[in-house]
Amino acid sequence: MKVKLRLDKKGNKGYYILDAFEGYYVDEKGKKKAKRHRESLGIFKYLKPKGPLDRMHNKKMKALAEEILNNRNAEYIQNKYGLVNHEKKDMLFIDYVETYIKQKNSSINDLQIFDIVKNHLIKYNGRGTRIQDIDYKFCKNFAQYLLSVKKQTGKALSSSTMDSYYKKFQLVIKEIVREKILPTNPAKDVKVLPKVVHKERVFLTDDELKKLIETDLPQTNLKKFFLLSCFTGLRHSDCKNLKWKDVKEIVGGFNEAGTDVIPTTYEIQVTMQKTKEHITIPVTDDCMKVLGERKGDDDYVITGLKYSGRANQLIETWGYKAGIKKTLTPHIARHTFATRFLRESKDVYTLMHLLGHKDISTTQTYLHLVEDEKRKGMDKLKKLMPDE
Repeated sequence: MKVKLRLDKKGNKGYYILDAFEGYYVDEKGKKKAKRHRESLGIFKYLKPKGPLDRMHNKKMKALAEEILNNRNAEYIQNKYGLVNHEKKDMLFIDYVETYIKQKNSSINDLQIFDIVKNHLIKYNGRGTRIQDIDYKFCKNFAQYLLSVKKQTGKALSSSTMDSYYKKFQLVIKEIVREKILPTNPAKDVKVLPKVVHKERVFLTDDELKKLIETDLPQTNLKKFFLLSCFTGLRHSDCKNLKWKDVKEIVGGFNEAGTDVIPTTYEIQVTMQKTKEHITIPVTDDCMKVLGERKGDDDYVITGLKYSGRANQLIETWGYKAGIKKTLTPHIARHTFATRFLRESKDVYTLMHLLGHKDISTTQTYLHLVEDEKRKGMDKLKKLMPDE
């Protein structure tokens, strides 16, 4: 592409225009034609200046037009030849990743995943790779490496885990391209990883939830967390950081007419760790009983709560002890809240806000759980019609 400065003459004025030649094309009649793009700069010169002011104006406008022309040509050259940030292209890739993670404004859980990806990159190709050496082959081989990774149990990573890791890797590469350290993104066209297979969402019925409530768990903070999540939909990270000052009292009284009593209610108001969404959750009577006796504003509602494999095992064993055949996980508690709320309210939009989802399609995945419940209920109805 070549960009030239031209004048569009109208009366005593010549308007500056950028005329870009973008090559040739063949029209529907088979004729070769030039492809051009013209851009008016909105500035002009006097074709016949009448004095020093007009001549000064012309000088300034010409300089401005030429500056814009030079900028357009520079942009074209950079896009065509992929000019890069030479100061950083020799930087070690892992050093860049570590700096990226430190500067990333994200949830603790998200940062932990980035850190896991960084460790996998080191295992995959060491620490010696420089940014200028990151190409399609490097990215493709990293995806293939993820396919070979084994968990402590000896099983391969799930499709969703591999997808999550590779997307975090892609975010780092995208930032490198934004900084013009690399001219193009070598990670975006890699098609190695399998399609993500989402696990079926499991939830507890009301009867199963009652069994859990009635079953002791020596680690009372784990029981409190799980039940609180069942009654609010809060994630483990939000339950862990929940303080009593986040449980707001909405003082009741009388209505304007003074005839009806408006009871005092409570709300949980928090900013979610994962999505940074601010949510307000009305506290039910069941939830109040789980919360227990109020303490100081800066005290944690649940003390000593930690997310670990050991905690998951204890929750799983608690479920078996209660006679529940499903394998309990922290996610099941959140699914239980969502399903119970939808079953009673049929309001998917309110549920979206309660769960802190940014996209309604994420919340709609719970709808099929409620539909399945309807089918199971219908199947239990007693058969009345005689067989033919």
